[in-house]
Amino acid sequence: MTGVCVGSIDPIERKGFKGLCLQDGPAGVRFANGTATSWQAAINTAATFDRTLLYKVGEAQGNEFYQRGINVALAPAMNIQRAPAAGRIWESYGEDPFLAGQCGIEVIKGMQSKGVIATAKHYIGNDQENNRGASSSNIPEQALWEVYMEPFYRAV
Repeated sequence: MTGVCVGSIDPIERKGFKGLCLQDGPAGVRFANGTATSWQAAINTAATFDRTLLYKVGEAQGNEFYQRGINVALAPAMNIQRAPAAGRIWESYGEDPFLAGQCGIEVIKGMQSKGVIATAKHYIGNDQENNRGASSSNIPEQALWEVYMEPFYRAV
């Protein structure tokens, strides 16, 4: 970790590329120097069904990332809430693929309107924290396409 970045891509001066700073952030800027907003759980924002609110949340989050020099927000989290006890599932928008996709779209548009690259995460099947380094996500193909991939497909 370098400064406020949990990951980075080094500059390439001869190409005029200034590099990128990446930071985690479904609940706000992580490891912020100073203070940062701790945003409400995404599942709660999704429960409003308010696209304008979701866009505004994305704008405000994007602004906080931008003001700290962070180029890439590792957010929003768009996993499907299938196991409510999963450790970080509150970062996502629920178990409905359409709702998760629509919420993600609005937050992404809001973040990117502030000049920050949004990264829809955690791509398919990363829905468990317990023993996550050794777990296996066995998903039938139909469910994979119709449930798990749907929010990410919409976000692109």
